Amino acid sequence: MSENKLLNVSKKVITFWRIVRLLPLLPNVAMMLIALLVEEIPYALRIFMIIWACVDILVIFIWALVFPSFQYKKYLYLIKDDEIIIMRGLIFKESIVIPVKQIQDIGYNQGPIMQFLNLASIVISTAGATKVISGLEKDEAIKIVNRVKENTNKYLKETSEDE
Repeated sequence: MSENKLLNVSKKVITFWRIVRLLPLLPNVAMMLIALLVEEIPYALRIFMIIWACVDILVIFIWALVFPSFQYKKYLYLIKDDEIIIMRGLIFKESIVIPVKQIQDIGYNQGPIMQFLNLASIVISTAGATKVISGLEKDEAIKIVNRVKENTNKYLKETSEDE
């Protein structure tokens, strides 16, 4: 973990984003099959359903297969002793700085797809919000969580000694 260089999350997150974004294809494929196989549906409605599904499928494919590569390049994080920085966004850019002294809870989680890819997300809770760094290797996520917990405990110990 570099002290001043923003890091990318795991490259496997591109696969994760693609899988998650392709899941909405299922209802569209079902709608297209219904439109093609159910003869009782009026012709105009069938055509509308097929066109709707095709356009939606095209948009989903572009969103799922093209954007994750660009999104990966713009998804960066930095863990310092006194703060966590998260930068992300292609069109709407977001830069988040979380001081360690504001962290109330930190941990990691994994859904089934992330478990399959050995990825994890770090969940950081403050009084104002919950922020996530998604797509880290599980071992790296655990190291980061432990490091931030140590830094938080060190900060709390220092402030209690000052009083």
